[in-house]
Amino acid sequence: MGIINANKRVSEERIECGGTVKVTLSLAACPCIGKESHDIVFAIDRSAKMEGSALEAAKKGIKAFIETLERESAQPEGYAGEKRVGLVSFSDTATVNSMLSPVVEQAARAAEGLTAGGKSNQAEAIRAAVKLLDMKTPGEKMLFLITDGQTPFRSQTDSAAAEARQAGVTVYCIGIAAPDGVNREALRSWASGPSDSHIIEIRELGEAQTAFERLMKNGCRHGATKIVINEEVNSDFAITSILTPTKGTATMINTTTLQWKIDSLGCRKCEGAVLEFYIRDVSQEGGRKFVNHCIRYCDAEGNEVSFPNPCVHVECCGEVRPDHFPEAVDFTIDGCQDVEVVDVGRICQEGLGRIVELNATVRNVCPGKRTALAAILTEIGMNGEECERGMKIFTIPAQNGKKCCDIQVKGIRFVLPEDVNDCGGDSICRKRRLRARLIAHSIDSGFSCGDAETNRGGGCRESLLD
Repeated sequence: MGIINANKRVSEERIECGGTVKVTLSLAACPCIGKESHDIVFAIDRSAKMEGSALEAAKKGIKAFIETLERESAQPEGYAGEKRVGLVSFSDTATVNSMLSPVVEQAARAAEGLTAGGKSNQAEAIRAAVKLLDMKTPGEKMLFLITDGQTPFRSQTDSAAAEARQAGVTVYCIGIAAPDGVNREALRSWASGPSDSHIIEIRELGEAQTAFERLMKNGCRHGATKIVINEEVNSDFAITSILTPTKGTATMINTTTLQWKIDSLGCRKCEGAVLEFYIRDVSQEGGRKFVNHCIRYCDAEGNEVSFPNPCVHVECCGEVRPDHFPEAVDFTIDGCQDVEVVDVGRICQEGLGRIVELNATVRNVCPGKRTALAAILTEIGMNGEECERGMKIFTIPAQNGKKCCDIQVKGIRFVLPEDVNDCGGDSICRKRRLRARLIAHSIDSGFSCGDAETNRGGGCRESLLD
């Protein structure tokens, strides 16, 4: 069947600024569907949460698969082996809507009449599909479980899927997002191994028809040979390490690009291949970021392959700039002009002199806690005495990350007038020695004495500071 599936996922969907995430690339391929008999059963989730666009996407996908199968079979070089397709639907219980039949359009017609309601009992669906497949007959046995993976029958479904795989059924899980999202962990536990190769996740419901068409169109190809995958990640990330793939070899080209080569896959039997590598955020900027810059696939058979583009939300504490830099006023003076009067507008209380700008990093600021910061600047006189040059106090807003982290504070500015000589020195260009002290503490301690009146003279002692 050529390339049955191409998948890409990340181990974490949220990381801290500068954090690392594991990326998994996977492929699954099978021998040509035209050379052997295949029994295929679709098990479609028709529970209440699939009502509406999710169930409609599943119906369109099955219809596209079967129409492509009929179209390819009609070609002069069409499929030789018998193809039988059946349909099971499930909610609280499982129903056989279409028996295995070489009249494959029966399954598509049966899917059209499905309505949603009840809970998701994937366990009953898998058991019904295995009975329908009849493991005593020759040919490849394939189950496509179409669901979001959400279920109150998780342990029963785990057991049913394990029994199906042990019996020789190749289980593919097609994840279609319902309102509660896709339970990827559940799908991985039900699919044949390597599980990432046997999961097809349809993130946008409009993609269902194209995904099923591609799945069937590749079916006339005899596996895949001379596979080359060039993966280039978003420039916000850098590849830090590549693990040994289960098939083929992988090489890092540069910090954002790798190449994965596989001599052959799925030419004699259905099999999968997985490559895992790690990327690190190097942008130092937060936000939702797609992992892919581009990913290119080619093989000798011309399989059409499309990988998902997962995204990672990078959480950065960022930086705080308490002062705003004054706006500049641009003006020109002609070559022969001696005097020019310029109105530079209203300015803050900053006199002639020098400007000192302090930057600092406040360590271990925890989520939900405001921080008080004081910056004190003094000048060291000729005899070692300290003279005041200013103090600024700020409140650093609470950060909303998951963990304590460092926050950069930038641009705390002090003006040093040249006409202040209380530390000695009378030259306007004299060398000046300065000393900065920064004090920071959390404002929100979470401590409470309770009611002040009831605690007076008790465990909490009050003092008034004037």
